[in-house]
Amino acid sequence: MAGAGDGGVRLLQGPKPQLPGLDSICALDLSHCLIGDAGALALVEGGGALRKNVLTTLDLSFNRITSRGAEAVADALAVNRSITYLQLQNNLIRRRGGTCIAFALRFNNVLLRLDLGQNELRRADGDQKVPGERLKMEADDDEKGEEDSDEEDSDESGEEGEDEEG
Repeated sequence: MAGAGDGGVRLLQGPKPQLPGLDSICALDLSHCLIGDAGALALVEGGGALRKNVLTTLDLSFNRITSRGAEAVADALAVNRSITYLQLQNNLIRRRGGTCIAFALRFNNVLLRLDLGQNELRRADGDQKVPGERLKMEADDDEKGEEDSDEEDSDESGEEGEDEEG
């Protein structure tokens, strides 16, 4: 399905997908298909391919999926009981999308390999990119300081402004 884009992925969606035999496909390679968030949503909405518990391998690498699409994938991943290998490397996923995927892993005990390399994931302090395999650890840290989670792209503010009372 090279170059299928978001419209091509919609062929995999719905209770009656337009591709015969979809219910028996175990591995699906959609890498390099120009898939964006709409395509990622199509994979998970309703009876989409990722909602069915048949796929064991899904390759969505080298596409245009952002954090919004990663959130949709995370929602499906939390309830999916068949995916053991998920490739999401070389997309446009930022920290918010990665954190959603990490959170979904708390409910999924089937996934054995997840590749989030070459995305825009950054540590909470903004210092350096976070390798995909360390993402779950970052999500645990986020839970401890949820009030800071929305400050992903902001500069450090206030350096010791607590002693200004008198």
